[in-house]
Amino acid sequence: MGSKSHNKNNNMAKKEQPKLSYSPNTGLIAGEAQVAASEVGLTNASGAFGQGFGAVFGEIQKANEERDARMEAYEASLPGMGNVNLIQDPANKQIITSFLNKQRDEFNRLAEIWDKTKDRGVKDQMEAVKFSLINLNDQIKTFDEDKMEFRTAFDENQLASVETYDKEGFFTNAFTNNAEMQVGENGDLGFTINNKSYNYKDKAGKWNVDASEEEEFIFKAFNSGRSNGSKGIKMNPDDAYTNMFAGLKRSSASDLQVLATTDLVGDNRSETFRQQFASGNLDPNLYKKIGMTATDGEYDTEWMFDNKNSNQLKTVLAEYFKNVVIDGNTTAFGEYQQKINNKNVTQPQDYVLESRANVNKVNQLIANPKKITMEALWGLNIDSKLRRDITEENGVFKIFDAQDKTTKIDPNASIEQIRGQLYNLVNVRQADVDLYGGLYIGYQHTATKGKYKDQLMEWKGPNLGWKPVK
Repeated sequence: MGSKSHNKNNNMAKKEQPKLSYSPNTGLIAGEAQVAASEVGLTNASGAFGQGFGAVFGEIQKANEERDARMEAYEASLPGMGNVNLIQDPANKQIITSFLNKQRDEFNRLAEIWDKTKDRGVKDQMEAVKFSLINLNDQIKTFDEDKMEFRTAFDENQLASVETYDKEGFFTNAFTNNAEMQVGENGDLGFTINNKSYNYKDKAGKWNVDASEEEEFIFKAFNSGRSNGSKGIKMNPDDAYTNMFAGLKRSSASDLQVLATTDLVGDNRSETFRQQFASGNLDPNLYKKIGMTATDGEYDTEWMFDNKNSNQLKTVLAEYFKNVVIDGNTTAFGEYQQKINNKNVTQPQDYVLESRANVNKVNQLIANPKKITMEALWGLNIDSKLRRDITEENGVFKIFDAQDKTTKIDPNASIEQIRGQLYNLVNVRQADVDLYGGLYIGYQHTATKGKYKDQLMEWKGPNLGWKPVK
């Protein structure tokens, strides 16, 4: 039964099996053709993709090369800082180097943005960075040149008093590495001194040297006055003032301030004009010319350093140096007259005449102690070794010699004491001390009709003056 059943199934299978055919299967051929076409298409697509990928990377590489070239060109255009080597202090040099590196980094960052965006604002920032480096480099050079000139002026003793240009000590500290250096965003070189910041461009070159042109003019005027006096020509004070004022007319406010704070040899003083002005010991007419009055016995001098007062300063300087010139002329004129009067007259030796002249000056001075002033003491013929300087404190004068030993002159002391001190200082001979050493005794030296006369004189008071001793 099972066999029959098996055969039945086989017969059924055969019956359902399709009929074989040996003709071409066009459908299969068409499908294969489509697959082949797809494979061919895929192959062609892969080739095309490979070719496109290479082109893309080529473009990228080219773009990178162009970018690198542009960046190198940008960086090459960035100014260098060759002058940094002029900065000697290591700490200050590091400040400059750090600023340079920071600006380079910023420039490169901006260059990359500009390369992508062509943003004009970015380009302007790049130019600002370049300017900051050029600016700083130039200011370093100026600073170094100024420092060398300042040191040269110091070595040659040509620097003016600091009161005319450097009260805060800027140059002294900046030029000796005693100031904190800083650099502004735009490359301005700066320094901090005593907690106050300064831009160097505001200070560059603004120190003062001696007023050599003004000094030369004054010395020429003084020598001319003496020369005229020695020829018997007496100068007119008004003309001398006009000439002096005109000579200072071209001087700047700074030049006048330097002159006022310079110790000039020609006036036979050890103090500057400013110091003498403050003391009140100058010609009263000088103070009147500018309407100046004293405060607590002293005269203010700060006004001299305000440029708007330069004409007033010029006025008092012209008056002061006019007096110097007139004094020189008067002295030389007196010497000329003396020579004329003493011509063909037999006189004592020069040292005797000098001693007696000194006696006369001392006695005239001490006859009225109120006239013992700083100016009067400078007017005495005191040996330079015995009078290096004169100071005054509480009405008492101290005369310093070359070894800083002092002689105190107290106008309230006895006349004999003052006379003895001053006689020693002016080198009066003992013979003249004995002859003219009376309380109010002096002498008068004259020559009449070829004869020398030495007349004793006695002080009779301010109304009568000096009269011959009978």
